[in-house]
Amino acid sequence: NLIIIAKNSCNNDYTLVKYNIKDNSFKEFANITGDKLFYDEELNKGYISLSPPIENSKRHIIYSIDLSKLKLNTN
Repeated sequence: NLIIIAKNSCNNDYTLVKYNIKDNSFKEFANITGDKLFYDEELNKGYISLSPPIENSKRHIIYSIDLSKLKLNTN
């Protein structure tokens, strides 16, 4: 299986897709809103930087997603 990160055109979001090599199938399993998304292959984690909706805030919060903890069916 492969995890594909697809940036949706004309939008400020990404779709995470699981590709099953054996049966050549795709399954979307997450939609993440944000302008930047990073993937660490060694740790199998995704990172996204978001700005909180506070006026005049220049702070960013970095969230991480441990992809190994997602329960994805192999089908």
